[in-house]
Amino acid sequence: MVAGDRFRLYESGRGWQQLPRHRRLIAVAVIEELAKLLALLIVFRARRTRFLTDAVVLGAAAGMGFAAFESALYGWARLASPDSLLAVLWLRGLLSPFGHGTWTAVMAAGWWRWNRRSAERGCYAACMAAALYAAAAIGLHFLWDAVAGTGSLGLLLQLVIGACGLWLLRRLIRQGTEEEIRALLRINPDLAQAAGPFRRAEPGIAPGAVRR
Repeated sequence: MVAGDRFRLYESGRGWQQLPRHRRLIAVAVIEELAKLLALLIVFRARRTRFLTDAVVLGAAAGMGFAAFESALYGWARLASPDSLLAVLWLRGLLSPFGHGTWTAVMAAGWWRWNRRSAERGCYAACMAAALYAAAAIGLHFLWDAVAGTGSLGLLLQLVIGACGLWLLRRLIRQGTEEEIRALLRINPDLAQAAGPFRRAEPGIAPGAVRR
């Protein structure tokens, strides 16, 4: 139902209906993820994005804003049917944290990696890292739409896909937290012992050590 509404937003394009379903799904995922990222770049240019967690938080906020706007469009199309309106809004509100918020956060993290590391590791490595993040976000988006509208099984698969996205998001948040702690320790090495519990992912570094 929701996937069908999304297709109608693009049906004005010439030849859209002649495309196979999987190509339409890929096109929707690419268009929406790139559109959200382009809008987010305006925010990135307006303020300094110092840490990975900054990009993740801004990306998640932009994604949730996009999801809210989409929900408003779907609700507007169902004003004549209150039951259908409430069902769609309830379902989208329930699933939104698994979807656009996560995908845009991953895309934003990819941009941050590219922008931050291109000068340090070379353009090729930075571009590859950004491409992997983008592929992950677009792939999750594509799979989400592919199983949408297929009943209870589709809803269960969406929860599984959403859980995979949240797992990736959790890893990004953990990496960002560790980077912030290292930056703080460079400024104040005396905080190294307090930061020990947060650095279990780096067993090779002693709690009192400071990475230079």
